[in-house]
Amino acid sequence: MSCPEGKYGPDCSENCKCIKGQGSCNSVDGSCECYAGHSGQYCESKCPAGFFGLGCNQKCRECLNNGICDSFDGSCICPPGFEGDVCQRRCSEGTWGVGCRNNCTCENDRKLCDHVTGKCHCASGLFGDLCDQYCNENFWGPDCINKCKCRSGTSTCQAPTGECLCHPGYFGSKCDKPCPCGAYGQDCKLSCGVCPNDHICDPTIGCCHENDGYCGKAYAEQQALVSNNKSKIGFGVIGLIFLVAILGGVVFYYRKKYQKEKDPELPSVSYKSEPRNTVFENVIEPHRQFQNPLYSRPIEPSEEEKELEKLKFGGKNQMFDDQNNTSL
Repeated sequence: MSCPEGKYGPDCSENCKCIKGQGSCNSVDGSCECYAGHSGQYCESKCPAGFFGLGCNQKCRECLNNGICDSFDGSCICPPGFEGDVCQRRCSEGTWGVGCRNNCTCENDRKLCDHVTGKCHCASGLFGDLCDQYCNENFWGPDCINKCKCRSGTSTCQAPTGECLCHPGYFGSKCDKPCPCGAYGQDCKLSCGVCPNDHICDPTIGCCHENDGYCGKAYAEQQALVSNNKSKIGFGVIGLIFLVAILGGVVFYYRKKYQKEKDPELPSVSYKSEPRNTVFENVIEPHRQFQNPLYSRPIEPSEEEKELEKLKFGGKNQMFDDQNNTSL
């Protein structure tokens, strides 16, 4: 006897934990048997991206234009504006939206219907109620609503695409760079070679005399760019030298400090003796003095040393008195 839906176990007393509509509950042990397109202990998850079916063990085919693989049967779910088995086609003319089920309602047949939003617009590069006017300078696209990014004076903006068409002597995505030195012409594909004396290689027209009417404008811009690059390189070199000098000073300082700590100056010890006095050599030991900066604290003489010092000076006075009496 099977349990009612949502119950399992002895007397069907336990509640199932499977997500309703995504899996069924085993009436004996309560385990979940997931429907196609779902996975997980309680069938709480859809199949991982790229897989579909029972157990999520079948691999999806590739869906184009951001289409999504259906986790149930593997079919491609197309985004608005696209159709086909793998979303390979835009909606046919006059239709738009999800599944291309909506019909366009443009006011005249010259306007196009956007295949995604259904909004009516002129073809790219045109504008106006009848779509009979070309885009003004520096604008492009459907209804000419996009502003060009091309450099004015050195390029022409293509109204249908917004692409910059460079004039001779310039290149780059915005046509804002003059040709490198020695090159000129359309897309900078021509070479000046060696120009005659008093002539320059102008990026626009090639070898020419600076006094000619069309010669020199692009050349001046080219030279300014070259000079600016040299200045940047010069400042970079100076900065690098300065940095190396600072690092060298730091290394020298710490190396000297390390060497000093490794081999410190040892305190000097010197010996100094008093002139030898034969009269008192049996009474007093020769005086020894040590000059050591580590032991510079003055030491108070003991009482015995004080008595010996008195005897020393008394003996000297007696010797001088005896010499004076002899001379008399």
